[in-house]
Amino acid sequence: MGTSIAREISRYRFSTVLIEKESDVACGTTKANSAVIHAGYDPDPGTLKARLNTRGNRMYEKWCRELGVELKRTGSMVLAFDEEEMKTLEQLYLRGNKNGVKGLEILSRDMVLQMEPNINRGVTGALYAFNTGILDPMMLTVALADNAVENGTELMFNRAVENIEKSGEVYTLYLSSGEKLNARYIINAAGLYADRIHNMVSSQPSFTIKPVRGQYLLMDQGTGDLLNHVIFQCPTPQSKGVLVLPTVHGNLLVGPNAEEVNSPEDLDTTPEGLQQVREMAEKSVKNIPFKRVITSFSGLRACTDNGDFIIEESPHAPGFINVAGIDSPGLASAPAIALFVMEILQDINGPLKEKAGYKPKRSGAYPLFRELSHKEKSRWVRQDPRYGRVICRCENITEGDIVKAVHGSSGAYTLDGIKKRVRAGMGRCQSGFCSPRVMEIVARELGVDLSEIEKDKKGSYLLTSPTKNREPAPVNSADSVEYPESSSCADRVAETGEPKRLNYDLVVIGGGPAGMAAALEARKEGVERILLIERDRELGGILQQCIHNGFGLHVFQEELTGPEYAERFIREIEEAGIDYKLDTIILHTGEDKTVTALNSRDGLLHIEARALVLAMGCRERTRGAINLPGTRPAGVFTAGTAQRFVNMEGYLVGRKVVVFGSGDIGLIMARRMLLEGAEVAAVVERKSYSDGLTRNLVQCLEDYNIPLLKRHAVTGIRGRERVEGVTVSQVDEKKQPVPGTEWEIPCDTLLLSRGLIPENELSTSAGVELNPATGGPVVNEAMETSIEGIFACGNVVHVHDLVDWVTVESRQAGRSAARYLQGELGKGDECELRTRPGKGVGYIVPQKIRPENINGKMELFFRVDRVFKEGRVLVTLGEEEMEVKKIKKKLLTPGEMVVVSLEGEELPRGNFGELTVEVTGEEV
Repeated sequence: MGTSIAREISRYRFSTVLIEKESDVACGTTKANSAVIHAGYDPDPGTLKARLNTRGNRMYEKWCRELGVELKRTGSMVLAFDEEEMKTLEQLYLRGNKNGVKGLEILSRDMVLQMEPNINRGVTGALYAFNTGILDPMMLTVALADNAVENGTELMFNRAVENIEKSGEVYTLYLSSGEKLNARYIINAAGLYADRIHNMVSSQPSFTIKPVRGQYLLMDQGTGDLLNHVIFQCPTPQSKGVLVLPTVHGNLLVGPNAEEVNSPEDLDTTPEGLQQVREMAEKSVKNIPFKRVITSFSGLRACTDNGDFIIEESPHAPGFINVAGIDSPGLASAPAIALFVMEILQDINGPLKEKAGYKPKRSGAYPLFRELSHKEKSRWVRQDPRYGRVICRCENITEGDIVKAVHGSSGAYTLDGIKKRVRAGMGRCQSGFCSPRVMEIVARELGVDLSEIEKDKKGSYLLTSPTKNREPAPVNSADSVEYPESSSCADRVAETGEPKRLNYDLVVIGGGPAGMAAALEARKEGVERILLIERDRELGGILQQCIHNGFGLHVFQEELTGPEYAERFIREIEEAGIDYKLDTIILHTGEDKTVTALNSRDGLLHIEARALVLAMGCRERTRGAINLPGTRPAGVFTAGTAQRFVNMEGYLVGRKVVVFGSGDIGLIMARRMLLEGAEVAAVVERKSYSDGLTRNLVQCLEDYNIPLLKRHAVTGIRGRERVEGVTVSQVDEKKQPVPGTEWEIPCDTLLLSRGLIPENELSTSAGVELNPATGGPVVNEAMETSIEGIFACGNVVHVHDLVDWVTVESRQAGRSAARYLQGELGKGDECELRTRPGKGVGYIVPQKIRPENINGKMELFFRVDRVFKEGRVLVTLGEEEMEVKKIKKKLLTPGEMVVVSLEGEELPRGNFGELTVEVTGEEV
């Protein structure tokens, strides 16, 4: 409301200031709503909502063209599941006609299912509205603010209005910054605080804002393909029901429910609310992929008792215009509301005079780099190499995009400010990978220290202080950015603007321990033309931030730190003369083994390979992925992100820490934070055992007396700007919280170590079959995927406990790729064995074995699904359970990989059937 009105006022000869109490625009209801441009059939005829909804809907095409904002007219369906709801649809149809909505239609059951196959089969009909649309409300609001500023509006952030006085025709506003402003007119578009602002100028309150909270679940990109339309449930007096809809960015959004709350700041998500959203959504749509949730959030609607918008000059304060009670369909009505306010202002002021030189088109409108054609991308990188450096991997957002956002008309000074403008951090890892880099760029462009960058609002600090004996790195000026060299083939993009084309025998994607081991092994086996592609600034992957020791005991028979382990392989890569490209992102892989890549030196690359090795590693499970309720303050990090800040950037992320999850990175970071002077209150683990290696449990927790709370879970987060505490509860056998066992641990930081997810988006784009148990590709004994000539290894296949096992497995992938290229890798599908996890086993890799292809021995990698003492591992073949291998282990835990070596002759040739692994022993 505020930015749309400010933009409209900027057309006329007024001096205008837009005051915002937060650090940016779109910090309230705008950043947490359903993002729907409603058709207009829902409001009661004759109301402001009805009039402004339909008018605003019709204005959106022109608005979005001028502002450079994407609008999709998906259309919508209101579903009915019985005769009573069909009657409601008829009422909505008649109401829509009275409101002037065009093209409404009541669909039969068959028509609904034809248009939306994933609707639940019990549907009886639907009201269809073709002119319903979707867009990104945050990007829209930024665009409105930018255009208002371009036309002379002043923005003032971090200023709350504390009091208003009037003398004659002039209002004086007293701001929290200590400033005073004088104005003839005030537009009160303060959302959830509009009643408080109004009461500053009137002793007679005329309305009261009642916040209504709605909770949402957002799923990963690509899930939006489940639906073609916005799907509504039949409305009630309280809400339009839970929606299920594709977003304009390709996600699937589910929500909201409706809960009256007492505070305009009560933005908690709750287990009960999120469960209600899930259950209600499943009444409308089947097969909702809730396993792909990346975040949950809540928003507040500014409701009033009168059920309509309040847009009028206050009867008690001339020149003071209220724009209040703007709940649904506020977004759809925004263009019309802006015009309506100008009509009121004209009634007060007299005829309005337009400015000379008013610019209706946003000059700062620009596409994101990812939206360009290949030729345009190449041209942009040639003009500005920062567009060749992808910072946000999930959303493919470049350094150039981020720099432009920082210097846009409305500016971006926070992490969330960057998110709103270019979506960096909006993807599946929820800024886990990119936040250090984004902060580095913002700090550089603003000329401030890294520790000064905040999450969203004042006080939402992310970093607390430099680590011991480490001064903060100097702030680089914008022109001192260095772009890394690539070994060989590092020419600039061709002047034609066409993507550069390269040909290799083998392309390895991922320059961590898996990718380097595979590339080196392939070279040893005689493959000459190899290209290793790494998305980070140096080879080594995650090893570069793992400065603790414990690496190399199996491969090198000595104990190394992560960087030392990486350095040995990097040195071998250099000595072998293997081509590699750094800071290079893969945009696409194809079943035909073509690769589209991008970097700042070469621009866009089209690479043809005869074979591929996928070694992209994994990412951490985020707060959204584990469905952790509460508020959304700064101070919640995945353990790996915290590790990067502490070990590579040299900054502490907090002073009093709780770690949720006892994975290895969580255990290691508990110790690291303690050694850096932070207090570690506890490591909280839902299971009855630790998910980490036994040695890490001893060396990181027990040796430092850090408490491990088994069979407990973090069940809530408290804090506004920064975490202030977490709620911890006992859990039952199903890992569900036990009511009445909650207590709070005060802290300023929560680290999440709740497991890892193989990074398989590129595998999916190549058509590779994934295993639901591991999350990685289905592979055979050669580490070959379901696509001939595409191999996979390391954490992208399954999450390992030791980098040594990654190396062993990846060498196998490299050898097999070489054999494939040399025509020596037989298919052998007719004699294929399938591996099957038996009792006590969670999964097995590989999932397929072709005995004819085994020269010497092969390894089976698996994890147990519980703790066993005096465990016995039995490998059997076929229905007759012919014994193949039997070994004993004193202790087997899910946190530690089990590796069983099989000799080729132990697997009979020419056999079908299953190879089963089961574990028995004393269960702990």
